[in-house]
Amino acid sequence: PTSSGLKTLKLENVGMNYVGIEHLRNSFNCNDAMQSLNELYLGDNDFFGGNNANHGVRQIKLLLRENPNIHTLSLFATNLGDDALSSLAYDFQSRRSLHLGRNNITCKGVAILGKIILNSSTLQ
Repeated sequence: PTSSGLKTLKLENVGMNYVGIEHLRNSFNCNDAMQSLNELYLGDNDFFGGNNANHGVRQIKLLLRENPNIHTLSLFATNLGDDALSSLAYDFQSRRSLHLGRNNITCKGVAILGKIILNSSTLQ
């Protein structure tokens, strides 16, 4: 039997911030069809810039913990920096695919990514 429901959701470049992630989480929690979601593309939105970094991290963490079936995650061009990457490292380890290009990741962040990959049994 195949499961029904949404498999892929692309919300790239829609002007969303961390509040939008919170609304997205709430909709996932209220809709059984969203539990089958495997791929989530959130690129080109400002989740981590300026004063939003801590709020963005918190909402992404909750989103991933509440939706363990999301195996592909794109946070391309979201102002993700080293500190946010470090805070999300544990939650990134259980994904299969991460898209993190065009962010504020320095050599420190690359070292964090190396640890994420080393500690992951699912990243491809």
